[in-house]
Amino acid sequence: MASIVAVARMLAARDPRRAAEVILEFLGNVNVARSTGLYVVEEEGRLRLLLAHGATQAALEWSGETYVLYPEVLHSGREVREGRDILIPVLELERLVGLLYFDAEHVDVEGARELMPLLAEAIAAAAMAPAMSDALTEYLAATPTAVIERQRLLVLLNRHEWNLARVARELRITRTTLYARMAAHKIERVRIPKGDGRRRRTLPEPA
Repeated sequence: MASIVAVARMLAARDPRRAAEVILEFLGNVNVARSTGLYVVEEEGRLRLLLAHGATQAALEWSGETYVLYPEVLHSGREVREGRDILIPVLELERLVGLLYFDAEHVDVEGARELMPLLAEAIAAAAMAPAMSDALTEYLAATPTAVIERQRLLVLLNRHEWNLARVARELRITRTTLYARMAAHKIERVRIPKGDGRRRRTLPEPA
């Protein structure tokens, strides 16, 4: 732990966000987490995702719902856990500035708390950074969630060359569920000919 603290401190002086990335990756590995995330708690009481390693949409939604349901618990510095999902508060002078998310069987909460001051520095630096571009904000606000989900599915399908088993594994769902989602989003399966052993990628036109 001492070595990672020393490395993170050196990085924090130049790049607080990079220090947070190193800490998040370290904590994820130490706790054998499937995924991790770091949120900024903004002044308006909203969560903003700062960093994530493998976090699914379901994990992001759980984090937001948990923050709404248990604000007093988190503001008091106590973690909230449900199954494998856990949120650990990041405090700065007893003020809640961020949340650490883990998808793990067990998390060394006390060990994570040793690194909280450095995470708080990264969150403070992120809070001063410019917000995402107006164009991107407007696009996300104007685009229905279903459209974004459909685009994400198409990206994954093409990345895995329409191998549905691999896509289902990455999403951590069954192939039956993947078929249902494809049907809901009107995505027809593309069968890639094996012919000469090379695979051709085909991206369907958006509906």
